Amino acid sequence: MRHLQSLTPLRGLAALAVLLFHLTRGGNDTSVPAFFLRGYLGVDLFFVLSGFVLAHVYHASFLSDASWRSAGAFFWARAARIYPVHLFVTGLLVASSGAPGFSRLEVLDNFLLILVPWPVHAINPPSWSLSAEWYAYLLFPFLVGWLWRCSGRTAAAFCFALLLGLDILIVVYFGELREIGVGWGALARALPEFAVGVMTYRAFRDPAAARLWHSDAAFLAVAAALALALEFVPNDGVIVALFPLLLLVAVSNAGVAARLLNAWPLRSMGDISYSVYLGQSLAFSLVLSLSATRFGPLLGINGLRVFTVASTLAIGALLYRCVEMPCRTLLRRAPDQLRRLAARA
Repeated sequence: MRHLQSLTPLRGLAALAVLLFHLTRGGNDTSVPAFFLRGYLGVDLFFVLSGFVLAHVYHASFLSDASWRSAGAFFWARAARIYPVHLFVTGLLVASSGAPGFSRLEVLDNFLLILVPWPVHAINPPSWSLSAEWYAYLLFPFLVGWLWRCSGRTAAAFCFALLLGLDILIVVYFGELREIGVGWGALARALPEFAVGVMTYRAFRDPAAARLWHSDAAFLAVAAALALALEFVPNDGVIVALFPLLLLVAVSNAGVAARLLNAWPLRSMGDISYSVYLGQSLAFSLVLSLSATRFGPLLGINGLRVFTVASTLAIGALLYRCVEMPCRTLLRRAPDQLRRLAARA
């Protein structure tokens, strides 16, 4: 399977965008660049990326074998990817604070990632998106065949309808995507974006359209459009509609843009992006404790922000090396090892 290397840096940028948003003091914070205030859209880029990546990895296997056994293997692989860091970070947060205000059932719901569509508040705030994405995982093995086999016009109309429906949801009910993180709204945010990611991968695989995406000029045009939209377009739906184009021009590029994206800092941040995304709450707890000491006033708000970013990256790197990778490897090997033990018995 071809490795789509530019996806990793995009994950890192999405995680960084979310972190920078959490460093602001609200939607009207003038102490930070305007880009920070739209950083919550990094979550939406994650959803689109997830659909794209899973289509790349699994679409061929599900087209040839859509059995319950293959679906079970897929769900186990997703659990091995998602749960270890989530359980570890949530456990640390509960152990350190005692989860005040949460009932025992709510704490259990948090550990199990049963946060949506029921209005259960998250102990670790970023984990709501993992709960919403699990519904996309449950649907993926059974819908990918239709998404892949439908005609090109049907696929284009389907993507347009999903993006239009999401935009209507934003404008009519919520105003901004940052307001959608609980209940049924979380599913209405995650599932369409995940499906758009799957269809974006289908467009990426279309040889007739491939020549449109590979040039540095195409990458520059999409990046410029995205930067202008983030600065001047208040409608979040417009930004989300640009994410599929961003994926296409980033992954298809083999020129200067690809070399810049895959420079060591961005690739490294992409590798640890999931641990950074979930581990930021630990860093915020650490910085909150620091701000209450005499060092808080000395550092000031911007010093604390820099310390938060550095702490989050350090915690993310530790989680990646000590929790995420070892547990993922162990869990993915577990079914084969159990089958071998059963055969010996």
